[in-house]
Amino acid sequence: MADKLKDILARNAAELAKKRYGKWNQTKLRADSKVGMSALTAIKDGEYKGLEVLEKVAAALKADVWQLLHPQGTRAAPALSPMAADLAELFDRLESQALRQKFFAQIEGALIAQQTGESVEHEVPIETSTPRAAEPTPSPRRNRQKQI
Repeated sequence: MADKLKDILARNAAELAKKRYGKWNQTKLRADSKVGMSALTAIKDGEYKGLEVLEKVAAALKADVWQLLHPQGTRAAPALSPMAADLAELFDRLESQALRQKFFAQIEGALIAQQTGESVEHEVPIETSTPRAAEPTPSPRRNRQKQI
């Protein structure tokens, strides 16, 4: 591992604190996490103080413990709402790439229209059934036999 865990922890805790408080604010973090100043100083300085402390700090920052420790920081996995997670799961279950593309285009268009205040002029019809294979055409050989 290129980065040491203590360095990852210090960087990610600082990033999460900045998102929550606008900067590293040890006084607010202490009040919210109920963790002592010496423990928070140790985290800020890159000293790991144990999972229990990390759980309290993460809860105070409205984050998961992994976000404090992940090498890519908080950008590693964006949090999804339960509804968005359900939609993603249903979307991933679609077997047809063409159907996925149609659904995505319709959902994306509706979301963009909603965000920009535009009205959706028309809905793109989405066929949910798999197209059936065309009826086989009789071979010329069969046609000749019937005519004889």
